[in-house]
Amino acid sequence: MNKIKCRALLGFYENELTNNLLYFWKDACLDKEYGGYLNCYDNMGKQLVSYDKYTWSMGRFVWMWSKLAMMKGKTFNQSQKNEFLALAKNGRDFLMQHCLMGKNDWRCVFLMERDGTPKKVEGWDVLDMSVYADCFVVAGIGKYAEAANDRKAYAFAKQLFLSLINRIESGSFHTLPYPLSPRFRAHGIPMILTNVIKELHGASEKMDLGFIPTLLTHLKQYSDDILG
Repeated sequence: MNKIKCRALLGFYENELTNNLLYFWKDACLDKEYGGYLNCYDNMGKQLVSYDKYTWSMGRFVWMWSKLAMMKGKTFNQSQKNEFLALAKNGRDFLMQHCLMGKNDWRCVFLMERDGTPKKVEGWDVLDMSVYADCFVVAGIGKYAEAANDRKAYAFAKQLFLSLINRIESGSFHTLPYPLSPRFRAHGIPMILTNVIKELHGASEKMDLGFIPTLLTHLKQYSDDILG
């Protein structure tokens, strides 16, 4: 591909990112009343169809805004990056206040009411429906900790990660609403954990060098599991 085509593609994707995707979401997602994000829109982005807040989705949004705040290059200026970091903090605060099952119960609820009250999904009787929700919270809060040099956020992400690993290794976790047959192991578990570890590693490099060997040990374990 020649340089002219590369520049054209770069311009296309920068325009899509800044003038379409971010133009919509940075205003539409923020819940100014209760914190966190409102992102259950219809496919056209014209109508908010639910005030429910899915924990995994909140974690993804925190990661996204944090990543954008750390972007290098000329696409975003410092003022825009500061705005992204403020948006990330909004989700960070909401999750750290509401996403856990209890004060000392380091499991994430799957779904919350708009105000953060845990909510059961219709047809299911457990609040911690999916360990994947925990994974996205660790990744999101960990990325925010790295972007903002936030030690409190890092401590939260680390504690949740340790709980997550313990539950994975003991087999005491759910993957609802897609239950895993006892005859199989989920490829998605080691796959997502390699990514979670990568995100937490970035924050650990800044704030907790002593934890890196533990992360690398788990990374090798789950990478080997994927590669067989």
